[in-house]
Amino acid sequence: MPKNFILILLISTLDTFAQNKTVVALDYDTSDPIPYIFLFCGDKKLGETDEYGAIEISSLKCEYFTFRYVGFHTIRLSSETLSKIDTLNFFRDYTKLSMKNSKYRPHKKIQNDRISFEKHGFKYIYLYDEKDHSLELRIDNVH
Repeated sequence: MPKNFILILLISTLDTFAQNKTVVALDYDTSDPIPYIFLFCGDKKLGETDEYGAIEISSLKCEYFTFRYVGFHTIRLSSETLSKIDTLNFFRDYTKLSMKNSKYRPHKKIQNDRISFEKHGFKYIYLYDEKDHSLELRIDNVH
């Protein structure tokens, strides 16, 4: 009986450990880490990146994660996509605010409502949503 208990404890510990994920947030233009980006699962705040732009995510049990930071496009991604990456590129949003009106201009890399590039054998595709100026990250294998 004690051997079964130890085996179950070991399996549940490994399962919990395997779900921890560390991601570093980087400014796409400068490659600098971005501290204090908020991470959400739905409306629930899960945490924020540290002063080095890193955040440890203890559970990937969320349909979509959302990263938010003033001055950058909000990024949404699925748990499957999050499990494939260790860095997340953020793109500055160029919102110009004035007393009379606000004018929105998306990041210069957004072409045809998307940003795409290859890195570490994956194709990163950020899909732009005009309604809320957010980006949804999808990752494909490079063929």
